[in-house]
Amino acid sequence: MADPVYSPDGKFMWTGNEWIPAPPSAEDVPNQPSEQTINMQDSVIGGDVVHNTVINNDPTAVTSAVIAALQQMGMVGQSPSAPAAPPVPEVELPASFNVGDHVEYHSPTNSRWLDRCKVVGINDDGTYRIEVPKDTKIETKHAVVIGSAPGTIRPAQPPFKAGDRVFVDWKGHGHYFPGRIASEHDNHTFLIHFDDGDVEDNVDWV
Repeated sequence: MADPVYSPDGKFMWTGNEWIPAPPSAEDVPNQPSEQTINMQDSVIGGDVVHNTVINNDPTAVTSAVIAALQQMGMVGQSPSAPAAPPVPEVELPASFNVGDHVEYHSPTNSRWLDRCKVVGINDDGTYRIEVPKDTKIETKHAVVIGSAPGTIRPAQPPFKAGDRVFVDWKGHGHYFPGRIASEHDNHTFLIHFDDGDVEDNVDWV
């Protein structure tokens, strides 16, 4: 077979009847890479991270590159910080208590302060006997000291204040009537004005 006839510029070939576009020669075909490449120019997450590493289309390599970019952005690899413990309110501890004082008892069993406790006695060694109300009974602790550690007592704040509406056991007879706290005394007892006009003073808040 005779060699094909090409036009002077090599772009067309004569078929014997007409000129047709010449097929591409081997040198016109660019070399194709054996492996597809990925050029990571910008972070897929967004931001200012620029990663210019060119890697092969390998899942392990792609994963490693993404993790490296996220670590650079501080989004992974950071140890979570433990939440800060709430501040413990400071309570001024008195030098001593008197019988009848209301205190809080730090229960070792419950790991918390129990309020509405009362000093019922003072021992010869300076320790205190206190009553600790529970759900169905009142427990007596026979030798506790002032402090802030488990098993100690500290001052208790009354749960009421002047102006609060309350139900009061009238003179301890077991009959409760509505009223309002008119004032609080230094010993944490209250002056009560009842809704029916009666008044009772030095009412305990237990």
